Amino acid sequence: MKALIFIVLLLCSFQLEATPHLRALIVADIRSSDIREGTRYDYQRMQESVKNIAEQLQIPHTQTTLVEKNYTPDEIRKWIKTIQKGEIVLFYYSGHGFRPSKKSDPWPVLACRKLVTKKSYTIPGKEICSSIKKKEPRLSLIFFDCCNDPLHIKSLPPESSQLIIPEQPLLPGLSSLFLNLTGSVTACAASPGQPALTLIGGRTSGSLFSLGLVRSLLEEGEYMCTSWHNVLERTLPDIASMSSGRQRPCYIVDVRPDL
Repeated sequence: MKALIFIVLLLCSFQLEATPHLRALIVADIRSSDIREGTRYDYQRMQESVKNIAEQLQIPHTQTTLVEKNYTPDEIRKWIKTIQKGEIVLFYYSGHGFRPSKKSDPWPVLACRKLVTKKSYTIPGKEICSSIKKKEPRLSLIFFDCCNDPLHIKSLPPESSQLIIPEQPLLPGLSSLFLNLTGSVTACAASPGQPALTLIGGRTSGSLFSLGLVRSLLEEGEYMCTSWHNVLERTLPDIASMSSGRQRPCYIVDVRPDL
């Protein structure tokens, strides 16, 4: 009987380890009049895509969205505290960002208001990355869709097609991207010194990087053996073309197989 109980416990433990929890935070500035039309599409698109990714992978997930008055640095920090060791963590931001002078790391500072007059309205991307890393997630995916230069705003390039990760058909590559890795993926819509552009009006609204990211996940997701490097590299040509070379995402992929 003891041996049987031990085997059952082992099987339960294996099942728990094989079914990680996906914890996602989606943050969007839909109050700033210059970008809210685009960012509204961004966060709604990401909400639906994250839900459907969890459905495709058949894993439990918790999704939190911070918009309107709930989008504050303190609320972001509160969410980070809820992260549990061993989870898959996805942080997504669409809004204003900027780059202070003498900043060495590649990540932007997120601005909770278009006009930043107090330090309490901002949170550095570097802080978000390091705070999430300290929680020891199994895999962290961090995406900043914002400007990365001195307080430029998003502007209007040509339109693109509407995109979303569907619940069906199944995308076999999602397992390679979400379940079979440990480590971290961190990406920003723009390299240091560059703006991040968004589409407003027309057939599609949303930010170039977010649209490109979802499109790449759809296309790379069709391949069983894909990688985050492939996903992010696939976004570059279209973004460069639509922004006339003004915007190039930057990213760091530090992952390894989950053996």
